[in-house]
Amino acid sequence: MKFLKLHSNSLEKLLGLYTDACFIYLKQQVLSGINAIQIFDSWADLLNGDQFEKFSVNPTKNLVRMLKNDSVTKTIPIILFEKASPIEVTDIAFDGIACMSLHHTDSLENAKLKFLNSYAIQGNLDPNVLTKSDEDINRHTREIISTMRGYPGFIFNLGHGITPNIHPDKIKIMIDSVRNFEN
Repeated sequence: MKFLKLHSNSLEKLLGLYTDACFIYLKQQVLSGINAIQIFDSWADLLNGDQFEKFSVNPTKNLVRMLKNDSVTKTIPIILFEKASPIEVTDIAFDGIACMSLHHTDSLENAKLKFLNSYAIQGNLDPNVLTKSDEDINRHTREIISTMRGYPGFIFNLGHGITPNIHPDKIKIMIDSVRNFEN
């Protein structure tokens, strides 16, 4: 954060270079056979609103624009994940992405209302739920699926990554709960 404050112009230039490098890398990934791209900003929660726009959203928009203007990558769906951003997730979405991946602190209800017929939604079980009882895992999983019932393009997922303290058996409980959910 100190570098950001002292050298914001240099950081913008560096992020431009990273954006160009990501485009080249992702284009090669598409040529190698991937069928979707997910862009993660796992540091978004460290920025204030202005910083977030300048150092996260703008470079991401540039990357998406590059991907959508390229003949090789233009048809590949793009999923965007912003970790606990300082801006409401419903105010971040922009042209070129197909899916918003939600952090576990993001409101599914708000996203469902705002993104209907515009974006798929992925998310957003709090990974800490996987440290709880099997009953709690089943309950939280069912709540998310019930909330998103009927939403076209909903992808159940965690609202962030799995931590080392989560036992693999708990992941199986969650997966079984998703698979066995009755409408």
